[in-house]
Amino acid sequence: MRTPYYREQALEGIAREVITAYDPNLYYGVPRMIPIEDIIEAQGITLEYQCLRKTGCVLGETIFDDGGAIIYDYDIPGYTVIAVKGGTILIDSSLCREDASTGRLRFTCAHELAHWLLHKRLYSGTGESAAMMTETNIVRTQNSALEMQANLLGSILLMPRPQVKRCFYQLQSGRNRQQLVADMAGIFKSPSKPCVSGWRILIGFEKILGSCSQKREQRKRGAMEQEIRKILRCPICEKGRIADAPAGAALSQYRLFAMVGDEPADIIAKCPRCGMQVGITVRHRTEPSIIVPTLCRDTAWA
Repeated sequence: MRTPYYREQALEGIAREVITAYDPNLYYGVPRMIPIEDIIEAQGITLEYQCLRKTGCVLGETIFDDGGAIIYDYDIPGYTVIAVKGGTILIDSSLCREDASTGRLRFTCAHELAHWLLHKRLYSGTGESAAMMTETNIVRTQNSALEMQANLLGSILLMPRPQVKRCFYQLQSGRNRQQLVADMAGIFKSPSKPCVSGWRILIGFEKILGSCSQKREQRKRGAMEQEIRKILRCPICEKGRIADAPAGAALSQYRLFAMVGDEPADIIAKCPRCGMQVGITVRHRTEPSIIVPTLCRDTAWA
């Protein structure tokens, strides 16, 4: 079977369905930690904690078919095979130690849930399992399209885009980018170090934060430009843009009127909306007095 392809928007939609099915407030409410282990069990998946390898090189494993799984048993000591049912996620027990990273445990769970959601049809019936490796195996695993997909969906499950944006706006004041990312990682209980289980989450943070910052800057520049640029409108239709007054000038400095007689005007322009000729007089001259692209009679401009 061909490797399935998922756009990022599709993965966002899958995460939204999974989270809102469990609790809509986790997606639409106040930013908080996503209870990923509870969500896994709500999907009907069995979650078990075992020592998967003595070296700790395997952090998690998703079982798609009934069969056996290899674990390390310290009581023997040695490797043994245990019976597992399809629909089981095995998490390495070393991630549950007190000195272990909570973020790494949570991301491993989210990564394995992503395998189940995305790749069940691909693996079912093959007897194979999907395993998440440590950073010592990053070259082999991260080059896999399936692992890349599981990493991305896993990060989205832990940090839904709407929640990240809300959290960003709540915390942005008085924090630099590094502090902001660290504090947000603390709220979502996600990895804060660029390790194999966390670097994609940080990239996701940076992408969303950059988008939010860019939009805020665009809105700020737009407001400043609107403040700086003062538009002189047609006095007849009140819609056509006749000229732009310079920054610092008062609109009361200019008088606009319809050219229906021989009244003198400093500037004559044609309204681009109604087509009527408009005269402009400058009551108190300053330099520059007005900004117009064309100042000749019977010439329309936008």
